[in-house]
Amino acid sequence: SGAGHDQGQGGTRRGRRGRKRALQLMSDRDDACEVPQIRSKISTTAVMKKRAGKRGWKAPQDSTTRSKALNDGAPAAPAGMERCWECFEDLPPAGPHDWLGKHSPGERDRPGQPLKRFLQPGPHRNFPTRVCNKIYLLPIGNMSGAPDASLLCKLLECWFLLEVVLMESLPAKALQSLERKFAGAGYGPQIESQSAANVIHTHKPRDAFVVIGYTMEDICNSSKGFDFLFGEANLDLSVGIFSFARYSDDVPTSSARFLRRCGMVLCHEVGHLFGIKHCVYASCLMNGSNHLEESETRPWALCPVDLRKLQLTLDAAKLQGKDTPPLDLVERERSLLEFFIATGLPDDAHFSRAIITATYRPALIQFAASRCEGSAGGGRAAAADGAAEQAEHRAQCTCRRQQLGDQKAF
Repeated sequence: SGAGHDQGQGGTRRGRRGRKRALQLMSDRDDACEVPQIRSKISTTAVMKKRAGKRGWKAPQDSTTRSKALNDGAPAAPAGMERCWECFEDLPPAGPHDWLGKHSPGERDRPGQPLKRFLQPGPHRNFPTRVCNKIYLLPIGNMSGAPDASLLCKLLECWFLLEVVLMESLPAKALQSLERKFAGAGYGPQIESQSAANVIHTHKPRDAFVVIGYTMEDICNSSKGFDFLFGEANLDLSVGIFSFARYSDDVPTSSARFLRRCGMVLCHEVGHLFGIKHCVYASCLMNGSNHLEESETRPWALCPVDLRKLQLTLDAAKLQGKDTPPLDLVERERSLLEFFIATGLPDDAHFSRAIITATYRPALIQFAASRCEGSAGGGRAAAADGAAEQAEHRAQCTCRRQQLGDQKAF
């Protein structure tokens, strides 16, 4: 329910009692379901706490809800995935201007998309194939100040583990055919996103899994009532478009923070093209956002539910044939860690290390146990625990070396 939103001083006595009771139940639930967390050192944590003081609808993020979303009706998740919940903060209560707020577009996302629903057959899912297995990146219109395209391509390769190809810019005739809203919304004439999706689709290569258009011009979707958009994905056409126009108001386009904003919306929109919907299970890259503050407070990482969706989709695609090995989550995270270090994003690198540690520990314990099979009785378990602790200590030392700039770690 949306209880918790400020509804003014009016209303019936019964209505006020109902809202008060709903707020109390919400508070009780949050106290009872608190889970341990690894704080990420993301610079926007203070903003998160400020937003958490708002009254508004709060997504159920207790351990039972999260476990059901990850495991019910789905293949058993890797042992380390459950531990990754410790790395993700709760979504704060949604204020009236937030994505999940009452009467906001994201109100329909409140039920969430658990694994069971995601895995059901239907047009909501999209798989790469051995023929159509590339992500294409398409510059559109004005690109002045846009991030280095090679960095965007490298990011997508690390994130989705598919080949990424940079396309030539749209020809002049195609650009002229784009529908525009010339009145704009403070950032000059806007490109209509639906028109852009159709134009992008006509230029989609045969071996493309998805094509993503990006621009430094503002975009909107007037037919759906969106005065502006950060990005929009069209799953039916397997194309998307996103804009960097609103990301450089308070930071230079050469800064790491600008790259972070652009990279996050890029990964978010391509995630939608896999069929991954907006997340409500934690503060996660796949959360919806109505404004820049809401967008920036998300971590640049997928929560266990959404990471599992990506893993199962790529595993099912078997792009290397029937003997394709399962997706290596730790190796994927290591490549992202290297990207964050190389591009000057230490907070995101710290978060990535926390995920590696959480994911890696069960594997360390299993490896240590196999090393100690020759031991007997209780000594075997004690030896396994000791070996696991030593291995984890070595991993933590490696993380500390990375903090000192050693990019050869891991």
